[in-house]
Amino acid sequence: MDLSISELHLTKPPWTLRNKLIAKQLLPNKSVIDIGGGAADFKKYYTPSKYLNVDGMPMEKVDLILDLNQDYDTQLETGWDYAVNSGILEWVTQVDEFLYKQRNLANQYIFTWHIEPMWGRMSFERIESIIKDNYTIIDTVPWGSQNIYRCQPL
Repeated sequence: MDLSISELHLTKPPWTLRNKLIAKQLLPNKSVIDIGGGAADFKKYYTPSKYLNVDGMPMEKVDLILDLNQDYDTQLETGWDYAVNSGILEWVTQVDEFLYKQRNLANQYIFTWHIEPMWGRMSFERIESIIKDNYTIIDTVPWGSQNIYRCQPL
């Protein structure tokens, strides 16, 4: 997955507060698969019992490098308590397929969506409709021009 983001941008992320908000939604000491986890900034705010950082970019803190636009799900173990998808949906080519592929990985999911009209991104209503094809949205937390969705698979 080719993202036009530098490693410096990922190691000093502007989205650190979002990860702090996500961490507050999770029960303590649970297993987490962090899909699109980059520099593992999420672990600054949450101590999981087990953690796997999956990303499409080779970085120091990435445990498994996979093309998230392909069949990445076939290379991942299931049974996680949480699958965190913070800031990755905006970068995959087919959001609906991406969400469908991971629906059996975890008991609960966190998805974020950043709406930025100048980038032509989908509305919150549209992304929520796509999420609801495979998940039940338990909670939505607005954060600036973003929403954080806590979900369970159908």
